[in-house]
Amino acid sequence: MKKEHVLFWIVTGMSGAGKSQTINCFEDMGFFCVDNLPLALLPKMARLCSESGRRLQRVALGIDVREGGFLHNFLQTMAKLKRQGVDCRIVFLDAEDKALFRRFSETRRRHPLGKSVSAGIREERKQLLKIKELADKIIDTTDLTLAELKQRILDLFDNRRSARPDIQVSLVSFGYKHGLPVDADLVWDVRFMPNPNYKQHLRYKTGRDAP
Repeated sequence: MKKEHVLFWIVTGMSGAGKSQTINCFEDMGFFCVDNLPLALLPKMARLCSESGRRLQRVALGIDVREGGFLHNFLQTMAKLKRQGVDCRIVFLDAEDKALFRRFSETRRRHPLGKSVSAGIREERKQLLKIKELADKIIDTTDLTLAELKQRILDLFDNRRSARPDIQVSLVSFGYKHGLPVDADLVWDVRFMPNPNYKQHLRYKTGRDAP
């Protein structure tokens, strides 16, 4: 079986820095995404993707300190993948300590290292220093909006236009008595136009009829 070239982006970084949102950005761009993949499965995942054909040529994986033995196993696994010729790149999400602390406070989530939030942030930053040095791209999300984060991800592919998503436009006609479509981005109110239902010569025609 012929093996295809597979592009792997490893999404990692500080807890609370926006890894889940980044994974969503990759998914919107057509990547096959898996969050919190066990490191032990990464080499097997790379092999399966390379043998799966074009459908899984672009993959984004979220990996962080929730994975036991993260630091030691991560460095070993990355070295193994590179020896196997896997095109594997790292995007590292970071943010200032005060921003991370605020985000944990807002969500009331515990830090993955099981310590107080401030102690967990300090320890995690220390553990991830070597991985940050290996990163192909570091994104500081301290002051980024979600739209700005998505643009930073798109910037990774400036020379790869095929990685940019096609624009999709869906037009939906609806009646107000049924409520607005919940996923509409733009709504035009055309109730000022004459209702064809009350025009005898139009009542039994549809939108497919020219009149």
